[in-house]
Amino acid sequence: MQITLARARLQSALFALLAGVASAGLAVEVLKPILELHSRSGVVPLLSLNDEQNVYMWHTSCLLFTCALTLVAITIGARSAGGYVKHWWGLSTEFLYISLDEVIEIHGANRFLLATRHGSSGRMRSSCPIADRMTP
Repeated sequence: MQITLARARLQSALFALLAGVASAGLAVEVLKPILELHSRSGVVPLLSLNDEQNVYMWHTSCLLFTCALTLVAITIGARSAGGYVKHWWGLSTEFLYISLDEVIEIHGANRFLLATRHGSSGRMRSSCPIADRMTP
């Protein structure tokens, strides 16, 4: 199984899409205080880079999901060639999980469950002491 993609065409299309989404988000963030835009109505919450469930988040989730599908295709190709496939399945599963986490915010639910289970009322501490010192 051989899949051929035009690298230059794909690169320019992905860059144009990213530049468009990021430019729109930057424009909203710059114009929000100048024009006194309300962040709860219109296109502001859809394009804002600070909000959840926005265009940028969906763009990221679609890219990660595409990576997961590509890894599944690689896995199928490696299996038919008689190669080792467990690591490809693992990678595709992880990319699928990260893609879903972007959309349905699994990490937020896990943090809430851990906080309520262990009685933490403040911010949760990470396992990295450097990260704990850097966060307010």
